Amino acid sequence: MANRDSKFLKKQKMALGVIGVVVIAVAVYLFTVVISDNVEGEFVEGEHFFAIEKPRRVRGNKVEVMEFFSYGCIHCYNFDDDLTDWANEKASQVTLVRTPVIANDLWRNLGRAHYGLIELDILEENHLRLFKEIHDGKRNLNTLEKIASILATSEVSEDELLAAFTSEQVTQKVNRADNLARRFKIASVPNLVVNGKYRVGASRDVGLIKMLDVVDFLIQQESDLKTNSPAG
Repeated sequence: MANRDSKFLKKQKMALGVIGVVVIAVAVYLFTVVISDNVEGEFVEGEHFFAIEKPRRVRGNKVEVMEFFSYGCIHCYNFDDDLTDWANEKASQVTLVRTPVIANDLWRNLGRAHYGLIELDILEENHLRLFKEIHDGKRNLNTLEKIASILATSEVSEDELLAAFTSEQVTQKVNRADNLARRFKIASVPNLVVNGKYRVGASRDVGLIKMLDVVDFLIQQESDLKTNSPAG
């Protein structure tokens, strides 16, 4: 009888040992799945980014990242260097398009200045300068005349700047930017729109720098779609 009990206990211990190994294996598997899911699903739609209800078709092989910003926004100024460095690193894969938000008359004038500088082909040397004049120099650039006066040089006069700021081409671009911001439901700046499909903005869960991580995630997603598409 004692031998039978002993054999039973041994079998029970072996069974429990096997069950223990299985439980540990299942636990490790589930842990791995959870970790994998967290990595793959690190950024969640509706939490870290939002799908555009009326997406805009973007042509070309590169992924378009459109920044909605204003020179009057201190957060846009603080974000600008990081965004520029990021865009330069991604130049072979990404096209960065800066789009001014027209929230009020002041920002409309700053938007006109942005597009006017593009028309004159002098945005590159004046983009950061305009930010600095407003936020470091504390200048109140509330009229086009004031903007023209601080940007004028020996190469480009105030009159030439004002003519560009108020041109029909610039007016059309400002109106288009305003319409796009409404279409994409841009409620704050800076905001990034990836390939006309997804909107990424700063929030409690997404800081300014993390915005670029979310955008990288979406760019990879869009690049995979292009690669796997029949035309790709």
